[in-house]
Formats: sequence, structure tokens, C-alpha cells
Amino acid sequence: MGGPRTGAPVAALAAVMVLTLLGALDQTLLTAALAVIARDLGQPHLVSAVLTAFLAATTSTMLLSGALGDRHGRRPVLLGAITVFVTGAAVCAFAPSLPVLIGGRFLQGLGAGALVVGAQAALGDVLSPRERGRYLGLLGAVYALAAVGGPVLGGLAVDHLTWRAVFAVHLPLGVLAAVLVVRGLPRGGTRTDRPFDVAGSVALAVLSLSVVLGGTALGRPGELPSWLGPATAAAGAAAVLGWWVSARRAPAPVLPIRLLTGRATGIPALVSLLTGAALFGTIAFLPAAVQIVHGISATSAGSTVTAAMAGMIITSTLSGRRITRTGRYRAIPVVGGTACAAALGALAVLGPGAPLPLLLAVLFLLGAGAGMVVQVMVLVAQNAAGPDELGSVTGTVTCLRQIGATLGVVIIGALLTGRGGSLLDPATAGHAVQAGTAVLAVAAGIAALSCLAVPAVPLRTRPAGTAARRDSAGAARHGLAGVTRPGHAPAPPGTAGATPPGPTGEAHPGHAGAAPTSPDGRTPR
Repeated sequence: MGGPRTGAPVAALAAVMVLTLLGALDQTLLTAALAVIARDLGQPHLVSAVLTAFLAATTSTMLLSGALGDRHGRRPVLLGAITVFVTGAAVCAFAPSLPVLIGGRFLQGLGAGALVVGAQAALGDVLSPRERGRYLGLLGAVYALAAVGGPVLGGLAVDHLTWRAVFAVHLPLGVLAAVLVVRGLPRGGTRTDRPFDVAGSVALAVLSLSVVLGGTALGRPGELPSWLGPATAAAGAAAVLGWWVSARRAPAPVLPIRLLTGRATGIPALVSLLTGAALFGTIAFLPAAVQIVHGISATSAGSTVTAAMAGMIITSTLSGRRITRTGRYRAIPVVGGTACAAALGALAVLGPGAPLPLLLAVLFLLGAGAGMVVQVMVLVAQNAAGPDELGSVTGTVTCLRQIGATLGVVIIGALLTGRGGSLLDPATAGHAVQAGTAVLAVAAGIAALSCLAVPAVPLRTRPAGTAARRDSAGAARHGLAGVTRPGHAPAPPGTAGATPPGPTGEAHPGHAGAAPTSPDGRTPR
């Protein structure tokens, strides 16, 4: 990929932060405004679709946008995503009815999925994996801050202006993001004559939509058509089959099978799925259960989410700095996953009726654990990716985390409805949260154990694009052009750190003999 211009890294990093803020803020921005929207536009039975449409669209574009960025460069894909996102915001701001608002939110989601993935992948174009640790940690902090700040900003807009004003913030932020993208990100792209994998892209988009819509149907039985669950299950199964066939036949599959089966990329994807379920499944229901059981205000109950996000902000930032300083990463997600499992196990025993200070401490531990896992898994997978699949790997890990979040909500929701109760009943709410967090504690424990199998691969000290250009030039000098693993830049034998290890965790020619990047010369732990 083309390198950034002089002075571009600062603009690139600013662009990445603003893009992440844009994509993450809207996931929670409207939660405080749903009741007012239902009152103003009517059709209250459909108001939850305002959130579901955004989530479904976001998940469906993550994988596709990552692959498109690899092929055509981050800049054009991100500029297109910003345009779609801001257009959707404008539709929402002037929506005369709830169906139009839902359509605008779907448009916003299409753009938001590309923004979140493109922002993380763009770091790989301008920073090496080791340098990237610090900034991926900051991205995790921005994401967590947006999750907490969204409901606050939405509530302020509803109380002092109008819910339509929530969408006004997107125009200036969108313009700023576009300027920073043009200024800071390389045009890049891996030019190829291989046809784009249209069938695989469609199959993965259908699969993502099926998971989100099917999960929503399972979580709210009776509110949605009874045929929606079986229909989404059938569509999801057909989509998996369609992707599998396409991935085996397409010259350049949008999601190669090896990215899911290789240790260096498959394990981070699995851990992201499980951690997403553990974290978001818990914070989706716990505040409401705490409010009912303790009889406190919604604001006080919402402090449980604030505690979790505060823990995530702190450890995400600190773990990223440590990785950049030492080059070591293996122990961090193991500790983080263990902390998540311990916190969820404690919640399963205590229940939402425990003293509020104790609940806040446990939720802080849960967020702190997640902060040591979420962005580290992105870094590990990116370190194993070649320059032409950086976006695909990032999209895979991020998309599975989003799907995991949906499944976590479904697990607790299913336990709640299976008991024939609701969040308005303290007894059934408490029991459902306890049973659900017990299941999610097991998921977090599996994630922690899985982190032990992550291969200890030295973090590269050059950006993916820089390494690709250097390796190609070195291969030409040594007469090795064309001797390469498909999808990766060739490199001369013995060139230290020339080529990133493949998704299986094995080094390619040119990677053998690469000096470890840890200051003490040892393999990262």
C-alpha cells in the first residue's frame, strides 16, 4: 500500500480516532430517546427496530468493507462510508415517520460498520504492530467512552432540545473525518486482476443479518412474527454453505477459510466472539435488573455500565502501552479473560440484589478484563496478516465480536423469557441474570484458555504497507520475484521481519531468523 505523506501519521491517527468515535457513538446514542421517539412518531411496537436496524447493518458490512479496503485502499472506502453514514443521519433528522427513521438508521449502520473496521485497519497502513499496540489501546478507550457517552448525549438532547438534534452532531464530525482521511491516509490498495468475490460477500452479509435478526426474534418472542426465527436460521445455514463453496472456489475469497482455521487469526476471532458475548450480554440486562431489584433510578442503575467501561478504558490504554514498550502480549489477554470469568462468576453467585458498591467493583473488574482482551486480539490477528488481507482479518475479528454481543444478549433474554417472567419482576430478573452470567462466565473461561494457544510471534516493527514494498524490492534484487505464498509479498531468505507470519502462525520464507522485537531478545509472552 502507498505510504502516508510527510506529516500524515498525525492526521491519520486523528482520522482513526474520529472515525471510531463516529462509528461507536451511534450504537448507544438513541437508547435514552426511544420513549420520546415512540411518542412523537407513533407505532411504539416498532421502536426497538431503530436499534436493531443499526446493529444488523453494522454487522453486515464489517467483513465486506475490510476486504474492499484491502483491494481498493482505505481512503475511498472510508470516504464512501462517511457519505453513507452522514446521509443516513440526515434522513433520521428529518424522518416524518418511524419506518423512515428505521431506514435512516439502517443506512447509518451500513456506514458505521465500515468506519469501525476501516479505522482499525488503517492503523496497519501507517504503524507497525508493535507501535500499533498503544493506539489500538486508545481506540478501545474511545470505543468504551462512546458507549458511555452516547446515552448521556442523547439524554441531554432529548431534555433540552429534541431527539432530532442527536443527528445534527454527525455533519460536522463527518466533514472533519473526511478531511482527516484525505489528509492522512494513503490512497493505497492491493491492485489485483482477480475478480471480486461477490458470492462470498453476499453470503457473509446474509449470515450477519440472519444472526442479528434471529437473535432479536429469540430475545423477544411474541413481539415479532413467529416465522422470523426459523426463516433466519434457514437463511443463515444457506449463507454458511454459500460462503464455504465460494471460499473454496473463488480466486480471491472475501474471507479465506484459513483465516478461521489458522491459530494466529482463528483463535483471536473465537476469543473475540466469546468476549463480546460475555461483556455485552451482561451490561445489556444488568442495569435494568439492578434498577428493579434495588428500586433505584435509571441513572443510578446505569452507573453499572459506567463502572465496566471505566475499567475497560484504563486497562485498554495501559495494556496497549505495555505492548508497545515491551513487545510482549501473550499474558495480557490470558489475565484479562480470567478476570472476566471471575467477575461473571461472582455476578452469578451475588445476583443483581448484591450491595451496589460490590456490584460496581465486580463490573469494573469485568470491564478491566475485557480491556485486556478486545483490542489485543485485533493486534494479534493483524500481526499475522499480509498487507493484502489486513482489512479482512480486522473485519473478521470485529464482526465476530459484534455477533458475540448479539448472542450474549440472546442467552440472557432467552433465560428470562423461558422463566415466563420479565425485567419488571425482581425475582425472575434476578434469577435470569444469575443463570445467564453463569453461562457467560464459562464462555469467558474458554476465551482465557484459548488465549494460551495464541502463537508467540514477534511483533513486526514496520507497517504492513512498508514491509510489502521493502520485501518486493528485496525479492527483485535477489531474483526471487514470484517465489511467495499466495496473497503475501515475496521476501529474500533471511530478511529479518520481512514477511508477517501466516494465519497458521508459521513463518514464511523471509521471516525465518527474524530477530525478536522484545528489548531483551526473547519471544513475546
